[in-house]
Amino acid sequence: MRVKDEEKKKAIYRSTLEIVSNQGIAGIKMADIARKVELSPSTLYIYFKNKEELITSLFTDIMEEQNKTTRKYITENQSFKIKLKNIWVYWLKYSINNYNEISFLQQVKKSPYFDKLPKHILEAKQDIGHDIYKEGKEQLIVKDIDNQVLSEISTAILHKCSALVMDKKFSLSNKDIDTMFSFVWDAIKS
Repeated sequence: MRVKDEEKKKAIYRSTLEIVSNQGIAGIKMADIARKVELSPSTLYIYFKNKEELITSLFTDIMEEQNKTTRKYITENQSFKIKLKNIWVYWLKYSINNYNEISFLQQVKKSPYFDKLPKHILEAKQDIGHDIYKEGKEQLIVKDIDNQVLSEISTAILHKCSALVMDKKFSLSNKDIDTMFSFVWDAIKS
């Protein structure tokens, strides 16, 4: 059995992200990825047995890293609002600086591949949101509505704000970040 090279795996991921960003998830062709990474197709299949495995593996790796990083922004000695803001600002900056990854995540969520993702990955992300919103509800500072609704509102504002930054309507200055976060805060606070 051939040993998998971590750098080749990263190159496969980068190529996949570029293809999805430019052509959509349907544009992924294993032969194109192999050519782009300068691998033979048979070598590519050592890393991933098919397109589905490649997509689920890439999604899983991105989400595991994001879940781990997001948890770093939650510390016990912070107020709820600061915790939420730190997480939201992290995701705002990630969305701006990692366009291909965000495009990939969004497209997978709307595709048949989403149902094939490992449940523990999706649950870990939901647990982070559940924990943070539960704390806000317990302190009576967040609307007592379904966590999914709170999350969707925060995420929708995040996507619009990241687009505004990329269109140079906002910057990532502290003042503009405070303004953008105020949209989220005003939408979910009690």
